[in-house]
Amino acid sequence: MNERGSSENLNQLEPSFMYSQIFKEILLDMTYGQQAIKDLVTFCQQQYLGNTKELNIIDEFERTYRPSKAIWWYTRECFTYKMLNRALRTFDCDIIIRMGFFLCDVSRQIESLHYKQVSLCHGNTFLVYWAQELSTVEFENLAKNKGGLISFNNFLSTNKSRDVSLEFAKDALGTNGMDGIIFQMTIDPTVSSIPFASIREVRYFPKDDEILFSMHAVFRIGHIQKLDNNRPLYQVNRKLTSDDNPQLRQLTNRLREEIADSTGWTRLGKMLLKLDQLDKAEELFTAQLEQTSDESDKAFIYNELGRLKSDQG
Repeated sequence: MNERGSSENLNQLEPSFMYSQIFKEILLDMTYGQQAIKDLVTFCQQQYLGNTKELNIIDEFERTYRPSKAIWWYTRECFTYKMLNRALRTFDCDIIIRMGFFLCDVSRQIESLHYKQVSLCHGNTFLVYWAQELSTVEFENLAKNKGGLISFNNFLSTNKSRDVSLEFAKDALGTNGMDGIIFQMTIDPTVSSIPFASIREVRYFPKDDEILFSMHAVFRIGHIQKLDNNRPLYQVNRKLTSDDNPQLRQLTNRLREEIADSTGWTRLGKMLLKLDQLDKAEELFTAQLEQTSDESDKAFIYNELGRLKSDQG
C-alpha cells in the first residue's frame, strides 16, 4: 500500500501536530455504540450514491464490522481507507468525528499487536521502507530540513521489502514534475513512543509484509542519497524517535489543561471551539442538549452555545 501521507515539519507546523494529537486523545476517551456504525453507514451511502461497488462494500461493513477486524477494513482499499486517510491528511474534523470509532479501533488493534510482538524484537533495530511521490519543491523543502523532525498525522503503512517500495517510488517518475522518494526508516523498539506492528496476519491482503504505525509517528531526517543520475529518484533515511520537542510538548500540555475539566463529547466540543470549527461545535452541543437529562449538563451546554453565538456574531 502506498498512500500519500500527511507529513509535517514539527519545527514549522507545531499547532497542526498538537491539535491532531489532542483530537485523537479525545476520541480514544469516548464511548461508541452500534449507532455510531449506523450513522457512518448512512453518511457513506449518501456520499457514494450511484456507486454500486462501493455501496455493496458499505452494506457488508454494516453487517460484519467488529473492532477485531479494524485493520482488515483499513487495509482494504475501499471507503474506509479512502475517507479516513483523506480526513486525517486534511484534518477534516467532520469526517474524523464520524469515523471516530473506526479510528479508535484501528489504533487499539495496532497497540494490542505491538505489545504482543515487541518482545520478539529483543530490542533489535530494524529497517522499514515507504515510497512517496513529491513535487520538486516539496522534496527541496524536505532536503532543507535535514536533521530536523518530521511527523505523520495519519497511520503510516510501511514495508519490510526495499524492492517493493523502490518500485512504487519508480512509478512516481511517470508523472511530470514529480520526484520518486523511497524512505528508509530505522526503527529502534526501545525508544519509540508510538505503537507499530506487523499486520501480515490481520490485513486484507495477508501476503504483504507490512508494518503499520499508529498516528503521530515522529522521525528525524538523516542522509539523502540520489539513486539515479538521470532521473529524480532519491532515498531519504529517517530514524524513528520519541517526541523530544520541548516547546511542542509544553503547548500540548497547556491545551490538555484548558479542556481537562470536561469529558467525552463536551471535551470534543471545546476542542472544536479552539479550532474555530464553530458550526461543527454548535451541531455537537445541540445534539448533546437533546440527549441529556442532567440539568447541570444542560446549563453548561446552554452557556457554551451562548458563547458560541457571541463568537459567530
